[in-house]
Amino acid sequence: MPVEVPYWFCSDSEVGANLLCNLNDQGADVYEMSAKWMERFEQSYVFMNFRRDRLLYSPGQVFQGKFIRFLENIPNVYQQWLFNIYYLQRYYYLTPEQLDELYGLGDPIWQNYWTMAVVDSTNLLLQQLSTPSAGYIGKEPVSTRWVHVPDNAPDNIRIQQPAAENDFIAKMKLNYGYTDVAYVPRGPGRSMFTLYATKAGTSTRRSTRSVTSGTRRRLCRRSPPARRTSSVSTVAPMRCATRCRTT
Repeated sequence: MPVEVPYWFCSDSEVGANLLCNLNDQGADVYEMSAKWMERFEQSYVFMNFRRDRLLYSPGQVFQGKFIRFLENIPNVYQQWLFNIYYLQRYYYLTPEQLDELYGLGDPIWQNYWTMAVVDSTNLLLQQLSTPSAGYIGKEPVSTRWVHVPDNAPDNIRIQQPAAENDFIAKMKLNYGYTDVAYVPRGPGRSMFTLYATKAGTSTRRSTRSVTSGTRRRLCRRSPPARRTSSVSTVAPMRCATRCRTT
């Protein structure tokens, strides 16, 4: 006798085509599945966006991991809602009851939860574009926009001494004409640049990032030129940076 289980089965050919058939999903309806994808996406930042002494690591791995596991499903939720519920209601003036009767799109409560999932997940995607960079930001007098101050420290840290910070803010207002200057800490702000540091006293460089923040790479630098001792020339091998710090 078959045993009833609290989940559905779907084959690989239905993944994405059936809204309730997705990889890495969890939840009883579209709203719960979308909420779980968004929750896991936010919680994965500290675990996926930093190297943490991993040997093989690249920005592409972070992007692919986050997109395949979480963000890939969110556009599908919106698109199926757009071409089913919104389109049919907008152009054919169908009621939620008629949508369920004629197209099997679920009862009105199901459709309302689907719409809520679309709103929340779309806001998550827009939030990624509106997240400011960590560090000091200044307010422009004409456009009233807040922009990233160009004289920030390489790792966007905050000046600890109040007097020194006040002097820095006054200098930024004088040099760039900002009407106000504020500091955005990491958390509300994300690092738009990554600092690659080798050993103490060596040079550092900054590199832009796209949707991933806090990625690091191993940098190699050559040692000083060869030193000659009598007739023997010794060349030190290339050394790779093993200690990196992330902004």
